[in-house]
Amino acid sequence: GLVAKTTGIAQNQLGLDMSLEGELGLDSIMITQLMNGLVKLIPQEQKAAFSSEFSLRDLMQLQTLREIIQVLEQWQVSVTVTASNSDQENTLGEDTLASGESKENYQENYQENATVTEPEMALTPVENLEQNSDSSDSSDSSDSIELLHGQYFHLLGYWVVNSNSLFSSLRLEGDFDLDMAWASWKDLLVRHPMLRSHFHVPSGATSFKDYQLEILDNPTPPEILFIDIRHLDSEAKEEAVAEEVDDWLNYEWSLTEWPLHQFSVIRLEDSVYQLFLGIEHVISDGLSNHVILREFMEIYRARSCGEEPVLPAPTSLNDYAEVVAAMNAWQDPEEDQALAEYTATQGKESYIWNPKGQPVDYQNSQFYSHKYCLTQETTDKLIAKTAEWRLPVNSLLLGAFLRAVVKLDSHELSVRTTNNNTNNNFEATTEDSTPSKSPIIQIPTSGRVYPGVDASNVVSSFAQNLALSFAPPQADEDWQVLLNRIHQVIQNGIASGIDRAQTRQMGMIFKDNIALENGQIPEHSLPMFRSALKSNLYFPYTGHTHIKTQYGSVNVTDYQAGGINAPGTLDILQEVFDGRLHMFASYDYNFFELSEIDNLMREYIAQIEELVSLTVQPQQPSQSQQPLPTDTAIESTLRQVTEEICHYPISADEMDLDLEADLGVDSLERIRIVTHLEKLYGKVDRQGLLSCRSVQEMASTLSQSFKG
Repeated sequence: GLVAKTTGIAQNQLGLDMSLEGELGLDSIMITQLMNGLVKLIPQEQKAAFSSEFSLRDLMQLQTLREIIQVLEQWQVSVTVTASNSDQENTLGEDTLASGESKENYQENYQENATVTEPEMALTPVENLEQNSDSSDSSDSSDSIELLHGQYFHLLGYWVVNSNSLFSSLRLEGDFDLDMAWASWKDLLVRHPMLRSHFHVPSGATSFKDYQLEILDNPTPPEILFIDIRHLDSEAKEEAVAEEVDDWLNYEWSLTEWPLHQFSVIRLEDSVYQLFLGIEHVISDGLSNHVILREFMEIYRARSCGEEPVLPAPTSLNDYAEVVAAMNAWQDPEEDQALAEYTATQGKESYIWNPKGQPVDYQNSQFYSHKYCLTQETTDKLIAKTAEWRLPVNSLLLGAFLRAVVKLDSHELSVRTTNNNTNNNFEATTEDSTPSKSPIIQIPTSGRVYPGVDASNVVSSFAQNLALSFAPPQADEDWQVLLNRIHQVIQNGIASGIDRAQTRQMGMIFKDNIALENGQIPEHSLPMFRSALKSNLYFPYTGHTHIKTQYGSVNVTDYQAGGINAPGTLDILQEVFDGRLHMFASYDYNFFELSEIDNLMREYIAQIEELVSLTVQPQQPSQSQQPLPTDTAIESTLRQVTEEICHYPISADEMDLDLEADLGVDSLERIRIVTHLEKLYGKVDRQGLLSCRSVQEMASTLSQSFKG
């Protein structure tokens, strides 16, 4: 009955030796749904033992109905039980487990005589729900609001590794007043509903759809956490900053308590401060953290100068609700079809970068973030190469990264999950050092732009994900060939909208079908969820932070950020600040050694330096992108849209300049431009427009498509 319901094929037409994928047409998402339904059938008293022996990845390797029955019979489950309980399956999507986690309560004294303002001890997730309380005392009332589909991913991740923590940090020089900073924080809360949010979890909640996201009307923020360590030596000060990074990266947030974000400040010298933002991923993402820091610093500047801040319009609760409703309602059959083809092609393959064959300790993951940075000269050359090769920065970076990964991986890329280990550890095979599998890289996408919706200045957890497979770079492969094929894979994924389709499908499954006990994922289910990872390498590129280097009398001299995912993962966040590409490697240091991360990042940087040193023949635009006669109305509209997104006028002479190298329009902003055009003109050639390197080329491509 369960198989019949999942496949839509009548029970009397099912054969025991029919292939789940080939004959029954189950893609990876449907197979995952089926396998979680099977877990539901295991007797309650045997579930813990079953989860210890089988991971979700193991179950995904079953090929036929007969193999499924053989597994169930070992655990005293009959076929008739399958039919009677066919409507009670719970599901988990293997492609999208991208969650960040934490282990310890925040804030320690760095030295006995340091001045410290300590927060209250945070509850663990279980204690949090048992108490089932919130901090709404600071507000007279609250409103409930719908969750984005993507936020259900982070609710799952919250339970898988106990929290999803992100952080961003600025080094400030100048007079920095804590009272004014606190007032700036309070002003910021009014501008973004998600910063006033927390969860209410009803007692006995059985699924995530029971979770209620509540928005406080007028909360008063707590004190900014403050540490004064001016008396320490330079080495001890940097150690204190590093410990603060570690604390925020591994902080356990309490979902039912407000706030789900916090600021802290370390005073290093009389006029030198380190500002930290820590935030739970379920209400924010990397791009939202940019918004928060930019607006916080601008509000602070305006207050210190007695001026009005120069900011976009605030996001009202109704504005935010409309964004969520529009995004959740979006469905495109073509995107659904593209996702089905993508999952069928990729199949059930997974990829774990594990050079030393280490086991993953799912229960004791701990994360750290290490910072790397290109010189301004190398960054400038890299951006200049985008015009020569007609490729975006993220494609160039991924080409260099794949070369580094494959070069340093001394083990076969094939990785299997052991069945005889209670920790569900990964084990790397080593028969051959030649890569036999295609590396899979998790590439986050912004998730902020839908036809008719642009949430670029809104704070929430919009980020989506593409787990893309790439043929391993060969030692003698030409750089240009490599980069072009990598770019094609990325662009096909983005242009086809499979990230949006996947987020919608899996968000709905997570919301309705993950079985909870009293509001939490049962302990016996966690091992299966923790091992359902498509790849342990995350590679986000968010472009320019647009954080200024000066806000009134305060200078911003340095920047750092990071976030965590599942146990055994490495997340390399890449952002441009002050003209330099910063790379923040956040990793599980109970799985990776710092030497492994350092070797990988140094090799990655060496590959980038090799790439930017190459002399190449500049690529020419395709025939449809040649400067052909264009519709003047289209050209005018396109220039207006581009100016609106770039926030500066574009002259006629600049229409032919390279969008990225000359105008500073990165790949995320080009997606915004194309999506605006879809809103104005309906279906457009997304792939063709995303390949354009100038406003004029986009005008030509759009004009020619309408002529056709």
